Amino acid sequence: MIKLKTIVNSNIIKFVSTKYLAFGLQVINSFLIAKKLGVYYFGIYGFATMLLQYLSYTNFGVNYSLNVILSTNKEFKAKSSNYLSNAILLTTLFGLLIIMIIITSKLTGFFTGFDKYKIDYYIILIGLIALLQRIINLIIIQLNKTIFSKKLMRCVL
Repeated sequence: MIKLKTIVNSNIIKFVSTKYLAFGLQVINSFLIAKKLGVYYFGIYGFATMLLQYLSYTNFGVNYSLNVILSTNKEFKAKSSNYLSNAILLTTLFGLLIIMIIITSKLTGFFTGFDKYKIDYYIILIGLIALLQRIINLIIIQLNKTIFSKKLMRCVL
């Protein structure tokens, strides 16, 4: 018989319980935001969140490519900073292109069809937030690789 203590202390149980705890906190957070904002502003919040999600698809997979390259790269210290700087440069260029498209669309009046969401007031801010999210994701990938390689080196030594 497997002891109950070994099952509770297993990494799989810890991982699954942490994930469900995070989902539960997200649900509670959604209820609190909805209660605090009210119906009208929660709709605007939902629309802005939807736009951020759509803008997250415009990174062309740069962060996923960086993750694959860093995980398979044997010469970590020599080239990883070059990979990260190139990924940040590409991400910034893509983000600035998206922001320029947003500004052009705003100046041409494209967003006037979305008047009920008051999107004119915060569309540029949404573009900047999307750009910062991408850059932060790249830095997190680099930090994870650095932390993992240090732990791996301790295990080997």
